[in-house]
Amino acid sequence: MNELEHVTILDDQQMQYLSYYERHGFMVRFNAIDKNLIVRAKIIDMKKRFEKAQNVIVFNQKDSDEISREDAERFQIVSKHYNRINRSIFSIDQKLLLKTCEAITVDIVKQLIRDENNFKTIESVLYSKKGSKERQKAHMDLPDELNLTAALAIVCLEPNTRFIMLRGSHKGIGEVGSSNFPRLYQLNVGDILIFHPNLIHAGDRYKLSNMRLHYYVIPESSNWELNLTYLARPEITGYIESLTKNVSNQEQRVKGVRVK
Repeated sequence: MNELEHVTILDDQQMQYLSYYERHGFMVRFNAIDKNLIVRAKIIDMKKRFEKAQNVIVFNQKDSDEISREDAERFQIVSKHYNRINRSIFSIDQKLLLKTCEAITVDIVKQLIRDENNFKTIESVLYSKKGSKERQKAHMDLPDELNLTAALAIVCLEPNTRFIMLRGSHKGIGEVGSSNFPRLYQLNVGDILIFHPNLIHAGDRYKLSNMRLHYYVIPESSNWELNLTYLARPEITGYIESLTKNVSNQEQRVKGVRVK
């Protein structure tokens, strides 16, 4: 079957609104990044630079110290202090793209959270190798104490940027049921996905290599750093992982599914 026949495309205009975020734990700003800006940045060249940069293995099935660089499927690059990418490795057009993506993302989060506090970003490039076979374990990106004052974002730079989300899971286990069964979603180039700190999600596997930007937009006063991981809470980890595995079974049964 076609690789993407089972994927839910993020194209519902309702996804742009605060009410959708409050209900499902995420929202999408469509075509937020000018595609001409992405084209001028020459993503292929950007990926080559990324391959040569100092990067770290992130969230593969095994712990980083058990994975050789050759076997790792997912990398990220951030600066030493976790506050922004070391942009010196990129061209002028690529730096402009990164700067623009960061500014637009922060502006969206400010409108969403409506908090007068200043924000800082933890900005990283995520890169999945061609032919990666694994999906991430279900997890959340930030601790509970930041669930009202922060948000996460994925900026899509290439086609077929995909991930699994458990809609409504930011509200707790009581809100999880058949209506928000884990779905595999796909972003369009230039889209920005904003999601709740407690939304349970997982990155997808890729037949072709894929690069995207990942932003943590958190209060300026926060001391949180990127080297922390929050797997789904113990009481629901088994449940979430079993449903996530069922996504593969669903792919074999369902074609052309589009959930709104």
